[in-house]
Amino acid sequence: MVFEKVAYETLNPRQREIFNFQWISAALATYGFSTQRITDDWKGADFIARHMQTPDLEIRVQLKSRIHFAKMYRNKNIWIAFRLVDKAYVYPHDEVLEQYLKINPMESNLAWEGDDGAVHSRSPSKAQLELLRPYEIDGCFSTGSE
Repeated sequence: MVFEKVAYETLNPRQREIFNFQWISAALATYGFSTQRITDDWKGADFIARHMQTPDLEIRVQLKSRIHFAKMYRNKNIWIAFRLVDKAYVYPHDEVLEQYLKINPMESNLAWEGDDGAVHSRSPSKAQLELLRPYEIDGCFSTGSE
């Protein structure tokens, strides 16, 4: 058998979700987290990330394909994870939303209206990336001990 890298663009949406989960899980492992996939969106999460050396450190994570804020995730202690080229962002939804609202008032965004309001962007702006910088993880899978 010969291993060949897969072209992300050739994957269907379900395969991309699996790919992104595996990619982000591998990156989180370098930060001491193990992940467990959840198939039924338990309490809004697609997976749980637990720190290997700090047993009480556990986060519920919703996997997305881009930066994302939604009313349905407010006050649920949910983290959002998405991959962008060779980096990923894993951020606390409510905390970053609060900062986001200071630079992007939702009154001017029709997508935010209604009970199911959500905003997202495939290409985050420089201001959005600056908000996310503390939550950036890279895809360099070195453990640092090599």
